[in-house]
Amino acid sequence: MDPFTTMLLAGVAVIACVGGLLFALFAGSFEAEARQKKRKAMIDGGGAAASRIRGANKGQTAQAAALQRIREMQQRERKRNGFFAVAGRLEQADMKIKPVSFLLIFYVIAAVKFAALLLIGQPPLVAAPAAIVTAFGLPQIVLKKMISRRQAKFVSHFANAIDIMVRGVKSGLPINECLRVIANEQPEPVRGEFQRLVDSFSVGVSFEDGLQKMFNRMPLPEVNFFVTVLIIQRQTGGNLADALSNLSGILRGRKKMKGKITALSSEARASAIIIGCLPFVVGTMVYLMSPDYLMPLFTESQGNLMLGGALIWMSLGVLMMRSMTKFEI
Repeated sequence: MDPFTTMLLAGVAVIACVGGLLFALFAGSFEAEARQKKRKAMIDGGGAAASRIRGANKGQTAQAAALQRIREMQQRERKRNGFFAVAGRLEQADMKIKPVSFLLIFYVIAAVKFAALLLIGQPPLVAAPAAIVTAFGLPQIVLKKMISRRQAKFVSHFANAIDIMVRGVKSGLPINECLRVIANEQPEPVRGEFQRLVDSFSVGVSFEDGLQKMFNRMPLPEVNFFVTVLIIQRQTGGNLADALSNLSGILRGRKKMKGKITALSSEARASAIIIGCLPFVVGTMVYLMSPDYLMPLFTESQGNLMLGGALIWMSLGVLMMRSMTKFEI
């Protein structure tokens, strides 16, 4: 292969690496931003509806103020928990570690990986992108996985916690006592979140600010509904038990719908997993049967470029299949 073709392939590989890295880094933030815009549009629609009937009902003024308060909470949460805001994400994952220490672990791993690739004969063109992805992409992937797992556990028990509040309010208990019962009886992470909420009220934090901190730690639509109901009820009054009971029914319906979607999309997800694992399984079997057949991919520069390009396009294909089998409710 002539030098011009080699340089052209190397340039294409570098551009593909950079594009894949940027996609891996910012895809999650774009998706989160889209969900936040959707929630904001829903809230704005609620605020517009409230403004149309404000003249007929004096309580709508307080409701509009409550909605404005909720919008401000969401704006602060979006600024605080950006994609690179590791401190906020560590709090959401409930990890008791400093952001500098957390990032330093992955920087050390990236440096070791870079040195190992150079020692086994890989060119810097291959070692550098791999180290960059490990240093900047892997921490976000790990945090996102831990946050998603914790949020799934929270949602699975959140409706039961709201039912406890409904029964407590109907029996005459104040809201703070109902929150304390949840903090004592519910499993983690619901117990921890409500315990922090009760502790914040105990040290003099206002009701709205305490709920805002809870939403910052657990930025879920379910928590957003819960905060909205409590703030509006506190501002305008009304039957809190009925409002929370309706919210519990909505959350259980969302959970049921998610389970149904997961069951219907299980075949597509299984196919995606098989297609994603098949090249690695076949490559391992070929290497075991005929090692010399695949060694040029690891020992020759042209083989390294082919292998790197294959991994990049394979990763993009897996991400595309994942996006096709993932549904938001």
